[in-house]
Amino acid sequence: MEVASALLTFLQTSQISGGTLIACNDSCSGQNKNFQMICLWQYLEAKKFFSCIHHKFPEDGHSYLDSDRDFGHIEVAMRC
Repeated sequence: MEVASALLTFLQTSQISGGTLIACNDSCSGQNKNFQMICLWQYLEAKKFFSCIHHKFPEDGHSYLDSDRDFGHIEVAMRC
């Protein structure tokens, strides 16, 4: 629920809307593959935030996103 809520708040405060939204997430069922996220996408389309939403997940076995590498660099820097 926290991820969907944070994403909705971000979209509302930054006034990002219109066109197509493409969301790329890891396959974490607790954060990105759950009922709350599906409801958020439906809400955003119903309220005309976006005309189309594509929610993409990496293939099985290829679950690392570029942001994972960035977080790894941040963690190493914080340890030093």
